[in-house]
Amino acid sequence: MHVLLESGIYPAGLSEASLRFWLTEAPKRLGFVRITPAIVEWRPPILAGIVLLAESHISAHINFAARRGWIDVFTCGIMERGIVVDTVNEILPVTECVVLERGLEFLQGEST
Repeated sequence: MHVLLESGIYPAGLSEASLRFWLTEAPKRLGFVRITPAIVEWRPPILAGIVLLAESHISAHINFAARRGWIDVFTCGIMERGIVVDTVNEILPVTECVVLERGLEFLQGEST
């Protein structure tokens, strides 16, 4: 399942440190297994980060000049959209959410 989230605004306190903390903690809240430390890079006006999961990844791309942000949560399993949105809202206010049901054909014994 692939959840793509977009924000048209970003909080004033968003920083490398806060994004790194969120990318470290979000997998636990979503029931995923983090397999790498969060990698975050600030290259003005872009703040980007990624964490690899046993299930796939969570990535973030925030463009401060455009006042837009995107979070991508991908897993080879089923996620509850509301929990993903609530978790992303902790770092970036979600204004749009798209769910793509891809990768679900590989699940065995689970309905999609």
